[in-house]
Amino acid sequence: MLITIKWFVDDIQYASLDISDHINGAYELHNNYALLLNFAIGGWPPSPDANTPFPAIMYVDYVRFYKYNSN
Repeated sequence: MLITIKWFVDDIQYASLDISDHINGAYELHNNYALLLNFAIGGWPPSPDANTPFPAIMYVDYVRFYKYNSN
């Protein structure tokens, strides 16, 4: 059975990851877990500087989880 995680932004698919049979290092995703939405600043060029606007805000309208049930 194909098990995937799909990310959408404004109803457009941004990314997809096949986690069937624990491939792609996704063993943890076959167990119970929590979702953390992290709004980290820095670590990706360009790094924040004096021109970076703070405080920054991340708006999330909703997060949906679906579980396929074949029964």
